[in-house]
Amino acid sequence: MDGLVRLPARRLAALIAARAVSSTELEAAADAWLDEHPLAIGPTVPVPAPRAAEGITTIDGAPANPGGKMTLATYANALGLPAASVPAGRDPDGLPLAVQVLGRRGCDADVLALARLLDVALGGWLDPADAPAAVIGRAH
Repeated sequence: MDGLVRLPARRLAALIAARAVSSTELEAAADAWLDEHPLAIGPTVPVPAPRAAEGITTIDGAPANPGGKMTLATYANALGLPAASVPAGRDPDGLPLAVQVLGRRGCDADVLALARLLDVALGGWLDPADAPAAVIGRAH
């Protein structure tokens, strides 16, 4: 067996149609919320960036998995909304943090304007060379 899941054509068509309705409803709900809140700021990911050699293995004590909490930034892409990730300093261990600016469809300039303001206010790009030695694995 090749490991593929095979669905009857009718079942596949029903799943595709249900997902399209679900996606359309989600887009409408997001648009309605963004009409009242034209810009939103939230975390880009739910945890600080990991040390390069470690990767993200757990989030809130649970194993990281596809489609889990690491999807905080993917819904903007899925819904066709403009978004920008902005450096937001470092955590107490020196690992980088970031926030995401999200806006209404077609209002990319508003997202970029707020992202620029936040970038200046939060200190901008973080040079990896300035990270603590333990973060990037270099000798003291």
